[in-house]
Amino acid sequence: MQGKGQGQADAQTKTAQVAKEQRSADGLRLMSMLSEQDFENALSLLDTLHARYPDDPQFHFAEGWIYDMEDDSIKSRRCFEKALMLYDSLVIQDDGVDGKINRAFIIQILYGEDAYNEEITKIAQSARTPEDSANIENWRGVLYDKDKKDIFNLHKQLKHR
Repeated sequence: MQGKGQGQADAQTKTAQVAKEQRSADGLRLMSMLSEQDFENALSLLDTLHARYPDDPQFHFAEGWIYDMEDDSIKSRRCFEKALMLYDSLVIQDDGVDGKINRAFIIQILYGEDAYNEEITKIAQSARTPEDSANIENWRGVLYDKDKKDIFNLHKQLKHR
């Protein structure tokens, strides 16, 4: 028979799993809208997602990207800065490279290619595994190109390297 503590732990695990699945579904829904450049509905969804996940830097990045595509540099910069601030707090808590790479990419958008390359070099110096090193090197030289208006172009660039 399970103890009371084990039952609570199982319930917490299940709740966390459901929340993770919901976050994933929300992200896929947003990505679908972004791939179709359905910015009006994406911004409406982002209002909901910001309320649901206020500390998720990826949603602030997506909002910044939309405003960048709409040539609203003031709103896009505000969103990118918010995403950067959130990544700053996340990379302190998590020693993995993915958040650091995402953070570096936002630095590129805000401060340019040289600042991005400096960040990628710092990340590379702290890589712990060959897989991390390879992942980091795949991102070296990947540049943000607003004019392509294709958020998925980054993934295409990485696959062809």
